[in-house]
Amino acid sequence: SLAMLQNQKGLSVGASVTFPENSAALDDQGRERLKDILPLLIGKKTKIELRAHVIRNTQDDKADPVVAWKMCYDRCLAVMDFLAQQGIDPERFR
Repeated sequence: SLAMLQNQKGLSVGASVTFPENSAALDDQGRERLKDILPLLIGKKTKIELRAHVIRNTQDDKADPVVAWKMCYDRCLAVMDFLAQQGIDPERFR
């Protein structure tokens, strides 16, 4: 998920982007979702908070949590990189 903390009216603006299963690569749908909210982000100075989660198979007791953490991190990086390529200052991300 992506949230811009406090717009001019003091409201948070946010969006959710889905990823293909077991992937940290943005697909066309994810890129389009981010493009839809770009007008809300460009030219602002507010911080942008990125969060990610991975749904692990609850049947798999041997699933390594480090793998899920890395997938979350990689998904955040994919969103950050895409937005930076669209002109968002990387210093705004947290």
